[in-house]
Amino acid sequence: MSRNIIDENEGFGLSINTFWMGNQEGVQFTMPNDYIQMTRKQAIEFLLLVLKRLKQQIREDKINPPWWQEMNK
Repeated sequence: MSRNIIDENEGFGLSINTFWMGNQEGVQFTMPNDYIQMTRKQAIEFLLLVLKRLKQQIREDKINPPWWQEMNK
C-alpha cells in the first residue's frame, strides 16, 4: 500500500509516493523509465539540500548569470 504525494499527471514527469519499507516509511520517486527509493528522513534531507542549492544558484545568477540567461535578455 502506498500514499501518493505527487502524481505524474500533475505535469512534472515524476510521481512521488510514500510506502512501508518493512521497518519504516519510505519514499519512492518514479520517473518514466526508473525509480529511486529512500527513507522518509533521507528524502527530506535530499529535498532540503536541493532547495538550498537552488536558492544559492538564484543568488549567484543575480551577480554572474550564465550565458543562456544573458541571451534571453
